[in-house]
Amino acid sequence: LVAEPGGWSGVGDRGTLDAGGRLTVLGRGDAVTSVGGHVVALDDAERVLADVPGVAEVVCLAEPDDRLGARVLAVVRPTSPTGPPRFVATLRAAARANLPGPARPVRYVVRAELPRTPGGKVARARLLAEVAQARQPEEPGRDRPAERRTLTP
Repeated sequence: LVAEPGGWSGVGDRGTLDAGGRLTVLGRGDAVTSVGGHVVALDDAERVLADVPGVAEVVCLAEPDDRLGARVLAVVRPTSPTGPPRFVATLRAAARANLPGPARPVRYVVRAELPRTPGGKVARARLLAEVAQARQPEEPGRDRPAERRTLTP
């Protein structure tokens, strides 16, 4: 909970209230990052990628970047061990068609399982650390907009 002025408390979730008074919860307020000066809601990218056939679960994370501050990383658990043919290309096309440039993942990692907290939620910090540790160093001067690597938990 977050203490608000006037004695109110909030949990930091984002939402909208329509003219009829209906509340729509959009996601976690802490799932926002800055990519090259653009505010990016990571859960927006998750919603787009979750609709791609073959996706069982997707988590978007803010991966530190020396030039941009952060960049979007998508970690995807497919419905089958490796996902359908051209899985990452399909994910990339969905992101291109439905997300503004800064919100599009620049790296895709396919994993059979995602680490969990004792409460069953994805352990996002642990996942980011595991993905960073498993990453191969990139060749100097090589701009690689996306990659696919299947990692085991």
